[in-house]
Amino acid sequence: MPLLVFAAVAFDSASRRNWSASAVAAALAVALYVTYVPYLNWIRSDVRLETADVVLGLPLAWLGGAAAIAVASGKVSLRLPGRRVAATSVVLLVAAMPAAALAHDPGQGEETSNARVTATAAGPRAQLHVDVAESPRGCGDLEPRRAVARRAGEVTSGPLRRTARCTYRGSVALPARGRWFVYAEFRRGRDRLETWVPVIAGTASPRTELRSLYVPPSVSSPLVKTLSGIAMYGVFLAIALRIGSLYRREAARRLAGSRAAGAA
Repeated sequence: MPLLVFAAVAFDSASRRNWSASAVAAALAVALYVTYVPYLNWIRSDVRLETADVVLGLPLAWLGGAAAIAVASGKVSLRLPGRRVAATSVVLLVAAMPAAALAHDPGQGEETSNARVTATAAGPRAQLHVDVAESPRGCGDLEPRRAVARRAGEVTSGPLRRTARCTYRGSVALPARGRWFVYAEFRRGRDRLETWVPVIAGTASPRTELRSLYVPPSVSSPLVKTLSGIAMYGVFLAIALRIGSLYRREAARRLAGSRAAGAA
């Protein structure tokens, strides 16, 4: 059952009780965090929400939800002409299109082969063991570059060495507890390749997963990525405002029709 069902039930229950927009938004935000934080932290393996993420994100979710509900219900009117909203949406959509191509998420890129990746993060360093699967191109020309740990803009690196044919070992420092993405980076000719596995610093048991060895796409500058992200959120906001405008127009039309029928 999708987790959004719980948030939908909370939203519907609060709306049926005629709560204010801020109270409905609070119920929706709390329901989302109560369901998704345990799911992401304890079930999913690639994303984790720390306490700071919840403390900062929950008020923002409540604020955005309250604003959206107020606009959709007609309690707040921005008085933007429909054509202007549509034109703005198109412009923002065009501006946001490069964001998908410029993003570099873990595991994204052209796959060349598979690798069995084992990581252990019991101490202050993550130990990495990579067995690259045989492929038509083989792995003799696959040169190890480094082991890398990434999290929220923080990056540390360490050595990565070949220990046998298609087998590599490395280690990298994990400066703080919590979830990290640990990469093994390689070079084949002019191509850069990588594979990765998520780890939680301070966990004694090793983690082994079958991962893709892939060529990562080129990454845009932080400024371009930030502007693209802003544009994408602008698109979502414009669409939400347009939906609210159409909803209010339809509600007004039905109300006028019912009044006309009653007068007749």
